[in-house]
Amino acid sequence: MDKEQIIRNYFRAWLSPNLEVVQNTFDENAIYSECYGPVYRNKKEIISWFENWNKQGKVIAWPIERLIINGDTSIAEWRDCKIVCVRMNDSLNLFL
Repeated sequence: MDKEQIIRNYFRAWLSPNLEVVQNTFDENAIYSECYGPVYRNKKEIISWFENWNKQGKVIAWPIERLIINGDTSIAEWRDCKIVCVRMNDSLNLFL
């Protein structure tokens, strides 16, 4: 599977959510860094984050705006990610 397909499958895995795809995407020693601060330092932490996040929320749209792949570097740009968070402190919250 080429890099573009791996990235697109990962984005789609959030829509399902599909834990198996996420498990197959990351190496045991992977590091995943969120743009707002959190860092997950191995596959176990990444899987735990994915599972816990999906207990409280759902991604309903995550379109890739632009995908650049150059050697070992891949950049995915997206806009208008639609996320619904359902059960946060016994209230319903919607984030768009």
